Amino acid sequence: MGFTKNVNERLKRHNTGKVKSTKHRRPFRLISFREFATLRETINYERRLKNR
Repeated sequence: MGFTKNVNERLKRHNTGKVKSTKHRRPFRLISFREFATLRETINYERRLKNR
């Protein structure tokens, strides 16, 4: 879970081992994504999901 301006590039970085925290858990596949108009909306949504 996270946020980015470029979903494909973010996924590529995870799958090529360039993200230290996830490099030993590859490969990743994108299950879903959502777009929001503002960063604030994005952060609020992520917090709600993580606090369920």
